[in-house]
Amino acid sequence: MNGKRKPLFIIILSYLASSSATIVAPFADGDRNLMIASGVVFWIFFLFGTAVFLLLPKPRKDRANRERSKLPSILRFFQSNPAIFADLAFFISVIVNIAVILYPVSNKIHGALIFLLIFSFEMHCVFNSDRYLNKNKKYVPCHIKNQEGVSNV
Repeated sequence: MNGKRKPLFIIILSYLASSSATIVAPFADGDRNLMIASGVVFWIFFLFGTAVFLLLPKPRKDRANRERSKLPSILRFFQSNPAIFADLAFFISVIVNIAVILYPVSNKIHGALIFLLIFSFEMHCVFNSDRYLNKNKKYVPCHIKNQEGVSNV
């Protein structure tokens, strides 16, 4: 694994561990210690992943980045190939979680759906961010125009 990908791998693993802590909650069956431990695991890995993410260098504000960053990165969608997958998973999990609220299911299924919602949102934030797009400059979204004003399609 090269040096460019190692922080991204650490961020994904820590966000996976933090969102996996939500799966433990339905299985706790009132065990207070297990609930507290899952909450501690969630926050430790979430804060660690966020800290590593924030330590990645910010991109320079050149012309291409200025065009792309009119919206905050949390409000941008489909900015890279991995972001397409993460955004679709996020939209589907939001819809399924709303359906679960309207038509209740078991707590164990709901815990798995909350895991998917949290993890896909975290991946949406990572893969649509300027920090990720700056490290992986090979992909340029087709709706961003090049220097001559021509679309990249």
